[in-house]
Amino acid sequence: MNAVSRSSLATLALIFLSFGDGLAADPPPRGALAREEFKIAAVIDGREHTLEALAVYPPGDGPFPLAIFAHGSPRGGPAAFPFVVPHGFIPQMEEFSRRGYASVIVMRRGFGDSTGPVAEFQNVCDGADHRHTTREGGKDMRAAVTALRERPKLDMSRFIAVGYSTGGMAVLSMAREHIEGLAFVFAFAPARGSRGPNDTCNPSALVAAMEEIGRSSRAPAAWIYTANDSFASLPLARRMHAAYVAGGGVAELIELPAWGGDGHFLFSRAGIP
Repeated sequence: MNAVSRSSLATLALIFLSFGDGLAADPPPRGALAREEFKIAAVIDGREHTLEALAVYPPGDGPFPLAIFAHGSPRGGPAAFPFVVPHGFIPQMEEFSRRGYASVIVMRRGFGDSTGPVAEFQNVCDGADHRHTTREGGKDMRAAVTALRERPKLDMSRFIAVGYSTGGMAVLSMAREHIEGLAFVFAFAPARGSRGPNDTCNPSALVAAMEEIGRSSRAPAAWIYTANDSFASLPLARRMHAAYVAGGGVAELIELPAWGGDGHFLFSRAGIP
């Protein structure tokens, strides 16, 4: 499994969670953290786009190691994408910032207040091309990382990526080629194509997309699922993970017990404990 064995991934995850300078016996309270809203100019396929971003910083002047976040996609399709806003992820971001990270979430093309067409949506189900949509999400995140290197409060020599749902797919795709400074990827319920509870569009293509990413993945990762995730069932998650590893990717599949009414929403304020 490449240079990093499965047995060491859990230890690596704990190391990277305590990567920054702020992990002490008593992490700073949420009220001590600072927020900043800004726009970044990201060049994707030769075109410049303006992407909405929000940062949560630990106390102090930095620079701080970066934790870049990638959001998910609602089932409602493009009509619902403008309502995916960065403020909904502040509680999760704060947990990383209390541990010394500058947490930055970037809205991909067509989401929130970011410009450009929605590159990750296809108005088909049985023939959904998950390889294409996953590549597009990865392009956005790679472009965001490039743009963020210009920000002086961020230490880009050591950073992690955190993705939720389709954002998990995006950060895994982002890491399919070497990115300087990227140390670890946390993918919470990486999935795509859910049109209803336990109903995924073209799941075989989703598995194929993960195998493709695994062939050129360059960062170790932890995939985190719950037993009652209606967007990505554990049997499908296991198929995706097996394909990713067969392709050469290094990732540990972490299976958690059922959580709440739908474990897909573990990555939320309510799931933080």
